[in-house]
Amino acid sequence: MANIKFISGDGVEHEVEETSPAADHMRTSGFQRIGDAKPETSGGEAAKPNLAKMKKAELVAYAESIGVTVVPDGMTNKAIIAAIEAAQA
Repeated sequence: MANIKFISGDGVEHEVEETSPAADHMRTSGFQRIGDAKPETSGGEAAKPNLAKMKKAELVAYAESIGVTVVPDGMTNKAIIAAIEAAQA
């Protein structure tokens, strides 16, 4: 069976079996899956997430998924967003 990864709101990563009850719980409890394909817009381009509405752990996970290195304990949400936007420019 394949394992999948989730990240909780406090930034803790969890790896569980895809078909396990734990995975079902994480899907329905607001955990963000790490490594999911980005949603696409009708034009075939990846939709840009609303960074301002993300929690710090979500920002960190997103930043890392696009190759941006951040220091969660040393950066505010605004600083993380700025780093993400700079990398995307």
